[in-house]
Amino acid sequence: MSVTTTFLSGPSIRARLGAGEIHLWHLQSSRPGSRGAVAAVLARYLGIAAADVRFTRDARGKPELDVRCGAAPRFSISRAGQVGLLAVAEETQVGVDIEPLGRIPARWAVVREALTERERSVLPTDESSAADAFLRSWVRKEALLKAAGVGLSVEPRLVELRGIEIVAVPSELGTTESWALVDLTLPRHVAAVATENPRAVLRLHGEWPTSVRPRVGA
Repeated sequence: MSVTTTFLSGPSIRARLGAGEIHLWHLQSSRPGSRGAVAAVLARYLGIAAADVRFTRDARGKPELDVRCGAAPRFSISRAGQVGLLAVAEETQVGVDIEPLGRIPARWAVVREALTERERSVLPTDESSAADAFLRSWVRKEALLKAAGVGLSVEPRLVELRGIEIVAVPSELGTTESWALVDLTLPRHVAAVATENPRAVLRLHGEWPTSVRPRVGA
């Protein structure tokens, strides 16, 4: 997946998805990831007022736009404190996840529940570094499971990664070749975007902190 940057100025400018594109928005709001903040962005794709954007959930609980909104893009939301990300795509499933760095898991048992034996074996021995490495793996897996629409109904340890390379997935996700991951670096956070289109182009839209450095790989 390649990464480019596009900035759209002004809330009234219509946003359009090109073929194979995923748009990633950094949500600027006192409540990033809230329904209002998400509706304000999606309204730009739909050509309607934010107040007219209607949400629903699919059978697995994944949020989606109501059919009354017309031909609606697919989207995924993640929030960590005051930082919110919204991924938008038209013809591909997409998932995004973000977590703050510097947080040591309250239960290290969660690492055994989320990582495979091989993934655990390559964690750094230093506790702080191990925590950051775990969070990097976690956002990748969470983004992938969100893109697949299964969320944590599928155990994360059934997905095996080597960096952003997808080594193994459970049957619910099909084949490893069907998916692609990209890492994002944000101040004091790690994030990842997943898509079922390995040739997708990820474009950053809206107002982003100047210190954000999107990159492919760890």
